[in-house]
Amino acid sequence: MERTLDLRSGEYRFEPADWRSDAGQVLGNVGSGSEDGEPMWHLHDVVRADGRTVLEVLDDRRGMAGMLDTTGQQFLFRRPGGEPVMAYEHEGGLTAKGATLRAAGTDERLGSWEKTGRFFGDWELTDRDGRHVATASREWSLSDLFYPVFAMTSSAGHDIGALDLAQSGLFYSAAVTLSPSEIQPELHLAFAYGIFRAYAIRRET
Repeated sequence: MERTLDLRSGEYRFEPADWRSDAGQVLGNVGSGSEDGEPMWHLHDVVRADGRTVLEVLDDRRGMAGMLDTTGQQFLFRRPGGEPVMAYEHEGGLTAKGATLRAAGTDERLGSWEKTGRFFGDWELTDRDGRHVATASREWSLSDLFYPVFAMTSSAGHDIGALDLAQSGLFYSAAVTLSPSEIQPELHLAFAYGIFRAYAIRRET
């Protein structure tokens, strides 16, 4: 994928899209947030510390055969109001299974992640060549039971970031720290979002 995204190490947030902040709109209009009537919904914004939205994340269900079979569902990352730049799809349609990130348009593999255990395992990230490059481990404490916190470390054991979930109205948000590392920022950020989405969806549905 061409290096056209303005992503770098630093602080980010995953924030629910504006339409999701209106409880009446969310509960009263099944078309809220959809893209021109298509089965595709704007879920979150990826926001930098300076307040600039650098990516929008969409739930794209156009490839699904039906509502009960989530095979073909993918999550698109696009520039604000622009074209998709990358997307990931869960293997088997389950959030606890692996996911592969690909460049939009070319289908180039950018990396993948999977959970090592059904309930208590870590999340492992591999790069485009299949090399293990990072691990995200949940920090277990009483204060983190409802709003998980994850520490991300490189394959060499260095601290490379954190993911901290929080409540935002009816939905969830997250603070993300990407420390400098050799991992491409877009892969690192997508990895964090994939973990965030896997946990948020359990509480939002």
